[in-house]
Amino acid sequence: MDNHLEQYKTLINEICALSLISSPERFYESASFKISDIDFTLQYQDRDQGRAVLVYGDMGGLPERNRDQALLALMDINFHLFAGAHSPVFSWNAQTGRVLLMGSVGLERATAEGVLLLMKSFSNLAKEWRDHGFVGSTKAGGANASSGVPAPRAGQRETLAASGRFQ
Repeated sequence: MDNHLEQYKTLINEICALSLISSPERFYESASFKISDIDFTLQYQDRDQGRAVLVYGDMGGLPERNRDQALLALMDINFHLFAGAHSPVFSWNAQTGRVLLMGSVGLERATAEGVLLLMKSFSNLAKEWRDHGFVGSTKAGGANASSGVPAPRAGQRETLAASGRFQ
C-alpha cells in the first residue's frame, strides 16, 4: 500500500482520537466532521504536484438580502486570502446551493491539531457568514456608506492569510 495513503490514514486516526470518534477507518475515503455546527469534509489528494488533505467547509447558503454585496465581499476576501498553492478560497456549489470555504494542507506538513485548528477557524468564518454574509453595517456618512461597498473585515482576513497556517 502507498506510504502516503498510510500517512493520510494515520492523520485521520489522530483527528478521530482527538475528537473522541471511534472507528476512524470509516473516514478514510471521505471524512465528514461537524465542528461548531459547521459541516466539513476532508479528502486525500494524490497528484503530480504533491499530496494534500483537502478541507471543505460548508459556509451556508447565499443570503436573501444584500446578495450582491455579500458576493462582492466573498470576492474581496478571496483576494486577501490568496497566498499561493494552499491558499483557502470561497466557492459556490451549484448542486447544493451552498457557499464553501476550501483549503488544503500539504500531507507532509499536516498534523491532526493543525487540521482541527484550520477547521475551527473556518467554522468561525462560517458563523460570521451565516450571521451577516460578510456585509458589515455602515454608518451614514462613512466611506463605505456612499459606495455601497461592504465594510472590510481586514483583521480576520490577514490572520487567515498567514502562509504558515495553510502550507
